[in-house]
Amino acid sequence: MQTEEFAICMKQNMEKKKISLQNLSELTGISISRLEEYESGVFVAKSDEIISIGKALGVPPVILMKGGGNVHFSSLDEDDRRICDWEKY
Repeated sequence: MQTEEFAICMKQNMEKKKISLQNLSELTGISISRLEEYESGVFVAKSDEIISIGKALGVPPVILMKGGGNVHFSSLDEDDRRICDWEKY
């Protein structure tokens, strides 16, 4: 995992969801100072923290680790027709 790409993805998704470091800290239980280290790219997040951050931001953890990107979602509608969609993180 590249710390700089993780930091960029985390910041972009925080802005997208209008979540501050304070809010993210409350949602994840990770201290603000630690989140600031992640946001600046100084420190590498542990796997359990990546999962917590991803859950709080609504971003799949693997996408955070990758530094962002597009994810394909597929489901069925009420008539059992396949619905496909892409989400950018």
